[in-house]
Amino acid sequence: MQEPLISILLPARNAEATLGDALESILAQTWVNWELVLVNDGSVDGTPEIAHRYARQDPRIKVHRAGGDGITSALRIAAMHARGEYLARMDADDIALPDRLERQIAALQDNPRAAVCGGRVEDFGEVGEGRRRYSAWLNSLDSPEEIARNLFVECPLAHPTFLMRGSAFRAVGGYESRPWPEDYDLLLRFWLNGYELTTTPPPPILRWRDSPHRLSRRDPHYAPEAFLACKMHYLLQAPMLLRKRLVQWGAGLVGKQWLRAWPPERKPELLVDIDPRKIGQRIHGIAVVEPETLGAPKGRFCVIAVGVGEARPQIREWLDSHGWAELADYVFVA
Repeated sequence: MQEPLISILLPARNAEATLGDALESILAQTWVNWELVLVNDGSVDGTPEIAHRYARQDPRIKVHRAGGDGITSALRIAAMHARGEYLARMDADDIALPDRLERQIAALQDNPRAAVCGGRVEDFGEVGEGRRRYSAWLNSLDSPEEIARNLFVECPLAHPTFLMRGSAFRAVGGYESRPWPEDYDLLLRFWLNGYELTTTPPPPILRWRDSPHRLSRRDPHYAPEAFLACKMHYLLQAPMLLRKRLVQWGAGLVGKQWLRAWPPERKPELLVDIDPRKIGQRIHGIAVVEPETLGAPKGRFCVIAVGVGEARPQIREWLDSHGWAELADYVFVA
């Protein structure tokens, strides 16, 4: 029986310095039934020549052109030309480890409920401290349950590690142009439509390059405000919030950002905080109470917007011990 075809979606713009290494890493994959749909997105350097040279050497590499309208548009073009049962993502400056595709497709075949599989990453290049923290957090998520619990904290899978079922991708509408990150938007739509998100166990499947010039560092689609807007958009559609009154845990800097973002008709009815200076006060017109005042859920849903990650286990323990169930009655958003 022939192995299923994987279509690898690779947008490239002015990537002459790194594209060759990225393509060599695909050619070295242990999974051989793939096609690479490379979209040259308006490059003005040697990217097209490198792409066409590799395409002449290996017919599995197909090159298409885009007008420089950005990654989402280029990905939509790539997906339109993809023929595979599975769709994988790859960036022009990263390096896939040789068994990446083989390990990911095995993980998806083991979990028929999952729409997408990610994997652990190994940072290289000019790695910033923020990237180091983010990658360490990504690499700590080891199951669909852990990914779901953390889905609204940050994007829980690195975009260039995505391997997706083509049927699920099409069912949720594929990549869409929104004022926030295209990868996070897609994962949240998978989740909202009832699909699981999974990952491969260690070791890493991708060497993930960082540099000050990466799109995620300079494009407003990836600014903190854009992430918050994306979270809010999909959280308000989540079935777990329907017909429930809202409570927010967190009245600090992150909590106040969330308070300003809630639409007027869905403002929380209470704020929970442990800072004695805030308890008994009103912030944006909402009373601040200590946790003991909160009690059991009683038809409420708690959104936890606390910027200190180390506080999550203590908050989770308190809520669980008072009858709150994660994802059914509360979710972490920071």
